Amino acid sequence: MLKNIIYIEEYGIYQYFDGGKSVFSHDNPNEAEYGGGVAAVAVISKNINFSAIYKKDIGRATKSGSLKYLSKYYGSKSYFVAFNGSKEYGIYYSLPSNIKEYYLLKGIDFVIPYDYLAILFLNFLNEKLNADKYGRFIFVEETENIYKITVITNGFSVFPVISFKGDMLNENLSLLIAKLNFKGVKIEKIFINGNDEDFNHNINALFPEAGIINFNTGDFFEFFDNMERQTPHFENPNVKLKELRIKKNRLNNIYMGALIVFIIIIQFTILSVNKKIYTESRGINVLNSSIGYLSRQIKYERRKAFFNEHFESPYILPYLKRLISIFPKGMKIKSLIITKVKNIYAVKGTAFVFGGYRSFAKSYDMLLENASSLKNMHFSYDLDKFERPYIKFYGNIK
Repeated sequence: MLKNIIYIEEYGIYQYFDGGKSVFSHDNPNEAEYGGGVAAVAVISKNINFSAIYKKDIGRATKSGSLKYLSKYYGSKSYFVAFNGSKEYGIYYSLPSNIKEYYLLKGIDFVIPYDYLAILFLNFLNEKLNADKYGRFIFVEETENIYKITVITNGFSVFPVISFKGDMLNENLSLLIAKLNFKGVKIEKIFINGNDEDFNHNINALFPEAGIINFNTGDFFEFFDNMERQTPHFENPNVKLKELRIKKNRLNNIYMGALIVFIIIIQFTILSVNKKIYTESRGINVLNSSIGYLSRQIKYERRKAFFNEHFESPYILPYLKRLISIFPKGMKIKSLIITKVKNIYAVKGTAFVFGGYRSFAKSYDMLLENASSLKNMHFSYDLDKFERPYIKFYGNIK
C-alpha cells in the first residue's frame, strides 16, 4: 500500500506513518511498495517559496485576467494559488526542475509544501474546536527528536518551515523568538504533538499567554492520507508538457482535416477548368508573385528606415548584447522583434534548443538563472506545431 510521506530535503530523509507511529527513513518508503494508487509528498525545502498577493492586486488576480496576471509574474515557475478563505491569496512557487525532482520520488501523485499541509490541518482542527482559524499560531510536530516548526498568521505561513534535530533546540527557539519579534507577531495558540516535557516547558515559558493544544500524530497523517487530489498542489511539469502536446495534436488534427478538405476542393476546381483558364491563372499567379516580391522589398526598406529612425539611442545595443549573452550555448534565437512606444522599447521573441525535451529543460533552467540580472524580461515555454518546445520571452527597455 502506498504511503503519503513527508520529505525533508535538507537532511534527505522521509517520514511516514506505519499505522502505529511516525517513522523516519533514508529510503523512500514507496519504492518497495509501488504498485498503483495515489500518494502525496509534503516537502520541506528552501527551494520552495511563498508570496502573498498585495491587496491592490487581488482584484486583478481574481477576475478574468488572473491567468495573464500569474503568467506575467510567475510564468517561468511551477506554482499554485493558495486561498485563506478571507479574500486573500498567496502563491507557492519554485523552479520547474525542483518540482520534477520531487515527482521522481516513486509512487508520488502530487506534491505540496509541508507548511501548506500544516495550514490545512490547523483549519481542520479549529473547525472541530469551533475556533477562529485566522489567528496567529505555532504548529510543532516532533518525531524521534526531529522538530518541525511552522508559524501561521491569517491562514498563511509567516516564514519557511524551521526543521532541526533536538541538539539544536535552544538555538532554534531563540531564532524563532527573534523572527517573531522582528515581524511583530504575537502568538495566540500553540499546537504540539508528543509529550516532550522539556520542550513543552520551554515553549510555554517563551509564550506564557498562548494557549497550548495537543494533537495526535496519527490524526495528522490520517488527515494527510485522506487529502483529495483536488487540493491545490504543484503540477507535474512532465505531465503538463504531455497534456500540452496532446492539445497541440488535437489542434493539428483539426487543422490537417480542414487542410485535406481544402486540397480536395482545389483539386476538383483545377480538374474542372479548361486549359485556357489554367494558363490565365498561371499568368496571374506569376504576376501576383512579382507583386508580392515588390511588396516585400518595399516593406523591408520601410522597416529598415523605421529602425534607423527610431533606434538610434546608444543604450539599446548594449542591452541587446546582454540579452543575447544570457542564452546558453546550443539555444538559438529564432525571432526578435523590437517596438518603440513613446520612451519605451518593447522586446519580444522566441528561441529553440536542439536535442529533445531533456536538453530543452536543462537549457531552460540555465536561461532562467542567467536572466536574473534582466529585471524587466520574462520567459516562458510552449510547443510549436511540430511538438518541439521553444522559449517565449518579452520585456521592456525603459
